[in-house]
Order: sequence, then C-alpha cells, then structure tokens
Amino acid sequence: MQKNNSINICLSSDNNYIQHLAVTIASILKNKAEDDSFSFIILDGGITDENKEKIIALKSICDFDIEFVTVDNSLFVKCPIQDWTHLSIVGYYRLVLPDIKPEWDKIIYLDCDIVVRDSLKELFNLDIGDCYIASVTDISSKKHAKRLGLKSYSNSGVLLINSKKWREDNVTDKLFKWIDENNEKIVLHDQDILNAAINDKIKPLDSKWNTLYLTRSLAEDREKLENAKIIHFIDKKKPWLFYSGDKFAGEYLYYLGFTPFKDFLKTYKKKVVPVSLIKRFLKLIFEIRNIDENTKLITILGLKFKKKRG
Repeated sequence: MQKNNSINICLSSDNNYIQHLAVTIASILKNKAEDDSFSFIILDGGITDENKEKIIALKSICDFDIEFVTVDNSLFVKCPIQDWTHLSIVGYYRLVLPDIKPEWDKIIYLDCDIVVRDSLKELFNLDIGDCYIASVTDISSKKHAKRLGLKSYSNSGVLLINSKKWREDNVTDKLFKWIDENNEKIVLHDQDILNAAINDKIKPLDSKWNTLYLTRSLAEDREKLENAKIIHFIDKKKPWLFYSGDKFAGEYLYYLGFTPFKDFLKTYKKKVVPVSLIKRFLKLIFEIRNIDENTKLITILGLKFKKKRG
C-alpha cells in the first residue's frame, strides 16, 4: 500500500536499459531528503525476473515501494520508431501512465538516461494548476516548434504529470486521436505527440529539473550543469558508451557503483575508455562536423576551420 507522503515516480524500461534504470533509481535514493519516501512504478517492456530482483535489491540503499506493470504494446501499433534512434516502443508507455495508476493524482516521470542530484520533493510538490504536465523547454525547441506549427516545444524526459486532471479531461484519448490524424508528423516519438496534442496545457519547468547534457557544448553549459538537480544525457555519446573525462558524465559511473550492475565498471575501464581515447585522438587529426545546415567545422591537426556549404 502506498504511503500518504510518498513521492510517486515512474520509469519505463526493457531489458536492454535495465542497468541505466538502476542507476537513475540509485541516484534518487542516494540524494533523498531525510523524510522522503518513494513509490515507484516501472512500466515493463520485457524485464527478466532476475533483473527485477536486481532493481528490488536497491532497497539496500533505502526502502521503497515498487511495482512492475506490463503494458499492452498493441496500443502503440500506429506509433513509429525511427531507424536512427536508440529508443524502443517503451518510450511511448508514458502516454497511458495516468490511466495505469488511477489512485495517483500526481506522478514524476523520468527517462532512464538520467541522474538525479537532489531531493525530488520540491518538484513533486510543484503546483501546476490545470496544466496536464510540466516539462523543460527542449534544447532544439525553435526547430521542432516550427516543424509542428507550435509556439513552444518541451523535452519529455522529465515530466510532472497532473494525473487527476489528465483523467478528468480524457487526455489519453486526445493523444491517440492526434496520433491517428497526424501519424506522418511523428519524428521524435512521444515527445512530438505530447507537445502537439496538449501544447496549451504544458507548464514550463525550470531547466534545473532537466538539464540537457551534450558532450560538445560542455563549456557554455557548465554553470547550468553545476546547478542542475537532474542531468539528462541526451547525447548519442552516453556516459556508458563513451569516456569524455568530464565529471558530470562521471556521475553516472558513480551511481552505477551502488547498483547490482557495478561489474560493468570493469568492462568500461578495459574497453570503453581506451576506445574513446583513440577516437578522440583521431578526431584531433581530422574531423568534419556539421555545425548547422549551412556550415561545416573542419578539424586538421587540432586546427579548426569553418566552411560554408555550396
């Protein structure tokens, strides 16, 4: 049974992302306030019993309530998965979350490529009025807002969901109606759907609750990252795939050490670190990278040149 003062938190995962799910939960538990308590729901995209037990074993850090819920994938048959992405159908599960837990009036939803650095109580207690969700403006908001004809565009990796209001207004039906009528517009999966279907009912969140981490823009984002309460590793160079030497990426490895998946640290040191260093060295010798649609950045022996297209 849920405790009355519990912070309700939901994450979605399949077996491929279970290690990262564990890291996110460990970071929440290690940074809790003294009187925080948690009720977790895990939307289960195919997690083995063995890995469920490993998640439950995180109670060694502190106790919490947890429930694994299997979601019907047939609900999302019209939801595309782009070839270029690391995402799976699991990413769409958040679209039905308020209906899965009708006894919860409010829920924090978190992606699994996240570390939480402070108590979530402040976020959970935030009053969002009659909005359906609160979320942080996306790093490419202007681009995607223009693509979908919107005034603004938010990142769906961290959501505070007003589940009570959501159910009262049948928001799930609105989302699936938009999917039926606009399937060809979906590029960024659930994020496009939420932004387009309920754009006028999204409350902006302070970026400290979803500070977006990109390896290439660390210099200008450093102050934001220092003050972040949640760091979201949106880069393709995930901290478990690439060694950057950066302390913020290193936080993923720190919290990994508190999980049953900490043996990955041996693989990381033996394989990920040396391969990453070799790749970084080669890029110093020669690299061509697109800055925007009109400009390329060329690196030759450490020297950088900008070149216009055409």
